[in-house]
Amino acid sequence: MPHLPFEDWGFHHEPLEIFYNERNTEYDTCNGSGEDPSCSDQYALDANVLDHLDYLDFDFTANYILCKL
Repeated sequence: MPHLPFEDWGFHHEPLEIFYNERNTEYDTCNGSGEDPSCSDQYALDANVLDHLDYLDFDFTANYILCKL
């Protein structure tokens, strides 16, 4: 779930979120508010770049280098 723009700026996120655990082996369907504090909204800002380079076992870096996107 995106964290930008911030809620403090008056933005409200999409209501449906599926939140995966760190290993992408389990997930929760969030409460539908778009701001469920037990899902991605529990983090003020997700600044871990590595989390954005591998998603559900798809390695964006390797596939970009090999032009497999």
